[in-house]
Amino acid sequence: MLPVPKIRILCRALLLAPALLSLALQAQTAQSMPTTAGERLSGGNIQIVSALSGQPAILVASFSRTSSAAANEWLRALHNDPAFARSTVWYVVQLQRAPRLVRPLVRNALRGQIPAKWQANTVLLTADEIAWRDWFHAGTETAPSVVALDSNGNAMWRGTGSSLTLSAKLKAALH
Repeated sequence: MLPVPKIRILCRALLLAPALLSLALQAQTAQSMPTTAGERLSGGNIQIVSALSGQPAILVASFSRTSSAAANEWLRALHNDPAFARSTVWYVVQLQRAPRLVRPLVRNALRGQIPAKWQANTVLLTADEIAWRDWFHAGTETAPSVVALDSNGNAMWRGTGSSLTLSAKLKAALH
């Protein structure tokens, strides 16, 4: 039989193990892009992390309806500025909190708002919102989050807010 002090130490270790494991998993989630499968706005399923494969990319994420207008501004700025031409632009729309009955309406509205040539790189997600928020470092519901990745998938720049205030910082980070 173990002496009482060793039993106490063992009990404390067993109680702390789940908390330490949780912290380790959160750190891993924040460092690596989630592998959630989503739906392209143009149709078909996609895993963003697999689609990036060796290309520099800029991902714009919208986690609420209130951030979608600013996200569209980002998309226009990124597609119209030659400084971003080397990077593939992706738009990530998180719909997990939208009721299932509303999701088709959102999809149809997005098809009307986003030019057809950008729809293949627009991905609708309905799961893992917390993991994506952590990865994007999303700070607010009302503003889109943006991440620039190099060809190895490493984040070079992250920002949350308007393209009017942040696009110059993104350009500086890319050049």
